[in-house]
Amino acid sequence: MIQMQVYDTGTRKKQPLFADGATELSIYVCGPTVYDHIHVGNARTFAMFQALVNYLRFSGVAVKYASNITDVNDKIYAAAATRGMSSSELAKQATEWYVEDTTRLGLGRPDMEPTATGSMAEIIALVEQLVERGLAYEAGGDVYFRVNEYREYGKLANRTLDDMVAGSRDDLDPGEHKQHPLDFTLWKGAKPGEDTSWDSPWGKGRPGWHIECSAMAEQTLGAEFDVHGGGIDLLFPHHENELAQSRGGGRPFARLWMHAGMLEAGDGSKMSKSVGNIEKLCDALDRMPAWQLVLFYLSGSYRSPLSWSEQGLHDAQVLGTRITETLRRSQRYLATVQTKGVGEDDSFADSTREWEGIHEALRDDFNTAEALKELNGVLYDLNTDVDEHANTQLVRNKRKAILEFLQVFGIGALEPAEVDVTAEAQALITARDTARAKKDFDESDRIRAELEALGYVVRDTAGGTEVINSEDAPEGEGAAVVGDDPDVVPDPDPDAEPDPEDVISAEAADGEPAQVDG
Repeated sequence: MIQMQVYDTGTRKKQPLFADGATELSIYVCGPTVYDHIHVGNARTFAMFQALVNYLRFSGVAVKYASNITDVNDKIYAAAATRGMSSSELAKQATEWYVEDTTRLGLGRPDMEPTATGSMAEIIALVEQLVERGLAYEAGGDVYFRVNEYREYGKLANRTLDDMVAGSRDDLDPGEHKQHPLDFTLWKGAKPGEDTSWDSPWGKGRPGWHIECSAMAEQTLGAEFDVHGGGIDLLFPHHENELAQSRGGGRPFARLWMHAGMLEAGDGSKMSKSVGNIEKLCDALDRMPAWQLVLFYLSGSYRSPLSWSEQGLHDAQVLGTRITETLRRSQRYLATVQTKGVGEDDSFADSTREWEGIHEALRDDFNTAEALKELNGVLYDLNTDVDEHANTQLVRNKRKAILEFLQVFGIGALEPAEVDVTAEAQALITARDTARAKKDFDESDRIRAELEALGYVVRDTAGGTEVINSEDAPEGEGAAVVGDDPDVVPDPDPDAEPDPEDVISAEAADGEPAQVDG
């Protein structure tokens, strides 16, 4: 088992990710409440935890990963009424949106995605056990958790009961029959205007939000599992309540707690649907490739705030273009160099050395920002190898590391596509090289236009004319050029040494995350 540590919110310090003697890892992450398309802030949490799972599996770790879908909730009832449809219809539609939108990120999906409506028997059973233990009581058709009877309440969020009451009025469940302001709802009796309900020992009704996750986590991973994750905004009251009801019910529950930082507006303010300063994931993916958004997410520490800005997205685009151009350039080098013996085949490539710095970053609290800096170093070294006509084995090793990184993080689209050069195009390329050799730039311009009409982007390299598919060219490339002189149309230069801080803005943030008040 690899050695890795992560920041545990419960102890407020880094802890070993794996328990002693562990042979696998189990992770549960709170998913969305489905009543609309999710936004780019929700998607950051999805992306970072799925990326973590992908990396662990790449490192040889067996992982069981579950992330729930909350499909019965007050927000769903309200949104359904506004849309003039039933809550179950909206939940079904929004679940489909969620799966479709997050699948577009290209990172893969959780192994298990339980729903609240599919876990009703487990939810009711857990509420019954809490009532039997004296930790819950029925009042006015609802069932509440008795916070005063669970002495560890507030420990996860590091807050006292008085502090929580004073600072969290907006997050407290309403209820005139509650025995304490912090008591929260486990089961809600059916109310007018709610179009779904389930039979229970306390009459028809539906579960409270917090009990749903406790039941779904146990249903998928068992009474004890390794990691519970989610956004930092869920720390209180949601995760505090999950922990109380699960451990109050005799379950060990999660060993570690990992919380993802918030995605903030460019001015540092919190993104909110009600304010209207947030973008839906589907809209973002309509205006940019998925790899760009994933690289943007990776540019910051998962547990630190990240600013949603056009500059940050541009930085991600620059890095992605550099990756593609470096791979294309090194592939061209391999294709033109005579090789002998071992090293002629990519199957001999060994990326172990190139991964050392990346592993070191990722195994220290999954520091993807630092990992991107290490990747930039590999890109620079690969371009240097090409410039210096290095041994092809060194080139293949670095290429393998980069391609593995792309696969782990779901950005394989950055690998250059093979170009289908037709016989007609090849004849034009040959004719253009002849024209350029004669310094007949008018003829060279004319042939360039013909190649572009066939769907290619034309590049001038030290080895002659190169063409790539127009859809694979970086943004802005392929514009008309006047005077087809090599001094005017330079070969893309991906081998200039980068300043990692300029290539992709990132903050590793080793300190504690800021306290979040509900």
